[in-house]
Amino acid sequence: MIFTEMKGERETKKLMLRSAMTMLFITFLTFAFMHSLAYARIVLWTDGDGCDIYDFIFREPVPSTIEAKVCINPDTLNLKSKGEWVTAYIELPEGYNVNNINVSSILLNNTVLDPSAPTAIGDYDGNGTLDLMVKFDRAGVISYILANVNMTQLLEERPMTITLIITGYLNDGTSFKGSDAITVIMPYT
Repeated sequence: MIFTEMKGERETKKLMLRSAMTMLFITFLTFAFMHSLAYARIVLWTDGDGCDIYDFIFREPVPSTIEAKVCINPDTLNLKSKGEWVTAYIELPEGYNVNNINVSSILLNNTVLDPSAPTAIGDYDGNGTLDLMVKFDRAGVISYILANVNMTQLLEERPMTITLIITGYLNDGTSFKGSDAITVIMPYT
């Protein structure tokens, strides 16, 4: 009889625990939905006494790629120019800091940033948000453009608008991407 009562108590405790965990699970799901949490893990296991144990883990979603504001100078690039740099200013959205950009990960249309090229943090556009300035070798950018534009169209249109894309990663692995349209000209020879 005592064994039956103990078994009944154990079953009652398990039922109460399951009910409580169900309510907790519903509360967590509601919280996750309200706060746009994208990932939830629920682990269930049984301890040595036959009691179910629940583990809930939620984490905030990490965007696959954050959208950066990019401004590239010069706005008009003479494809026969002998300048040294093409400059890009990168501004991240609210909640992100340009100090956290892994500078060595930055690419312009898959062109590697020269590690010896100057970089600086400032407020280039005067909007109160910090920008990261990076420079790309002008000759390398021009070579990339010449290898990837329709030369007939370039020679017919004079000038031509193209879009350059900057990509990279923050130190925590979050990727970012931004683009800017510039005008390219091929002077008459």
